[in-house]
Amino acid sequence: MNYQEASEVAKRNPGSILSRDESGEFYVRGPDGQPVGGSPLKSPGLAHELKEKETRIAQLEQELSKLRLHVDAEVESRLKPRLESIEAEWAHVQKVKTQLQQQVDQTETSLRKLRLLEAAYAERFGAAEVKEVSVTVESRDVCSRCGGDGGVNGGCGKCDGTGWAISQRETVREEVQFK
Repeated sequence: MNYQEASEVAKRNPGSILSRDESGEFYVRGPDGQPVGGSPLKSPGLAHELKEKETRIAQLEQELSKLRLHVDAEVESRLKPRLESIEAEWAHVQKVKTQLQQQVDQTETSLRKLRLLEAAYAERFGAAEVKEVSVTVESRDVCSRCGGDGGVNGGCGKCDGTGWAISQRETVREEVQFK
């Protein structure tokens, strides 16, 4: 319909909207969105084509919905085991953290006790000093070459026929001295 015809239809129907379609023809839609007066579609072929396109759009929307559900299910199936392993690791980390905090607390308690004991001993016996003392220690082991019998006619070169292998080791020990 032309502009004058569409304008007349719009005036007779308050709240209606005057518009143009893709081909440039005027048409009027009522407040409910339905065409008023003449149909904007001129031929039944266009109406059939529009119906086919709407059907195809509905099919594509259903396929899209199914694909979204499939993608969501796939993501869920892949993420769920990973999330569970992350949660298990996090629980392990929290457990280890708690154990470490308990050990820190126990160490701090032991350190406080040692400092109190140190203060009590210093008050009673005087200040103490810890010194490291190096000592050479000799040890006697059965000679590994002759098996402890000294060899033939006491001729073992390692133990000089005594059957004993003497070794010396340097050790360090701590001694407390009161001042």
